[in-house]
Amino acid sequence: MNSIPKYSDPFLLIVHVSDMHVVSKDYSADDTRLNRLGSIVYRHFSPENHDDGIAESDPKAIEEFEKFLDSKVNEYFPNVVKWIVDTGDMSNWGDDNSLILAQQSLNNFRDIISADKLIQIYGNHDSWPGQHPFGTLPSTLATRREVFRNSYFKTEFPEGPYIFRIPNSNSELQLFNLNSVVHLPWHENIAALGRVEEDMYWKKHNGNPLPEAQLTTLHNLVQSSQGSELNKHIRIALTHHPVHFPAKKPRFSMSLVNDVRVAEYLSGGIGGIRNPHFQLVLSGHTHSIFPPLGMLPGNVSNCLYPPLKEGQCQLVIGSLSQRNFSGKAGPYAQQAQLLAFYSVENFPGTVAVQRFIAARNNGIGEYKFVPINSSHGQVLYEIIHISP
Repeated sequence: MNSIPKYSDPFLLIVHVSDMHVVSKDYSADDTRLNRLGSIVYRHFSPENHDDGIAESDPKAIEEFEKFLDSKVNEYFPNVVKWIVDTGDMSNWGDDNSLILAQQSLNNFRDIISADKLIQIYGNHDSWPGQHPFGTLPSTLATRREVFRNSYFKTEFPEGPYIFRIPNSNSELQLFNLNSVVHLPWHENIAALGRVEEDMYWKKHNGNPLPEAQLTTLHNLVQSSQGSELNKHIRIALTHHPVHFPAKKPRFSMSLVNDVRVAEYLSGGIGGIRNPHFQLVLSGHTHSIFPPLGMLPGNVSNCLYPPLKEGQCQLVIGSLSQRNFSGKAGPYAQQAQLLAFYSVENFPGTVAVQRFIAARNNGIGEYKFVPINSSHGQVLYEIIHISP
């Protein structure tokens, strides 16, 4: 941009939450022998993530976040269309009571800010059979998988597009969901590994999932939604596991196994499409903010987050409400991300995205906007510009 951008009023606010890890008050399986044994195995595979991986949620944090939505969000964005986006692990053990309680909280968030949409995917913890999956019979996990999907996530992934037309342009903001959770084998699940592969394959055929079926469907959805002008839209992908791992990628835990192939599809490198299909990827799972505060590039063209291609930005938010025993998440362990979208009136189709981080010191006090140090002093947001 060679001239000063002229911004519209915000046209959309996405409130991005993740990793609530809700545990209902009547849950007691955390004292079972299987959970204790599973905890030992989890500590072996992923010692740096063990404590945070099985820590319960803080109910007070959810209560405080509802207050934050009612006061700050409704005050700062009174007449803006709002979407609630949840990128999974809403429960800790995958038991029905906790899943229902978590869903009620998400519904409350939507109602408090009168959000037009509540868009959800699930995480590896949500797929657990009400206890640590270590040593659970494959038949038991398969039965639970069927019940879980029929009860909570009936629609096959990928989903989308969810569409919002960008003001003063012919472009759209389009959002798509991907499922990265591996239900079986259990040893991949407890290592918190992810893979974007054929969804609900067990309903279609016996055997293993087709490795690229979900990605191929996503590609076809993008092709059919782009209209007459090639890549004129701005697209967002939701995944539980980040495509770009925020820190050094672990070898045997936490990461997306087929991240390189997923990135190829998200870049539009399939079928001869030149420009990125997706400019933003929103994820959770790692319980930490990425890019770190103050490090968000000013333009998406400056995002370099492999295996994503140049011009694609990975945004990750930490846990909304889980207790943080390890302390690795820093002073603001309970977090949410607010993304306010503005059209740039003198650059049709370009949008500016303000990123606010709302956070709560670990189990103490209220949610507040986190100040960010900049060349102009402390500010409450960062801005990234995105062109289709």
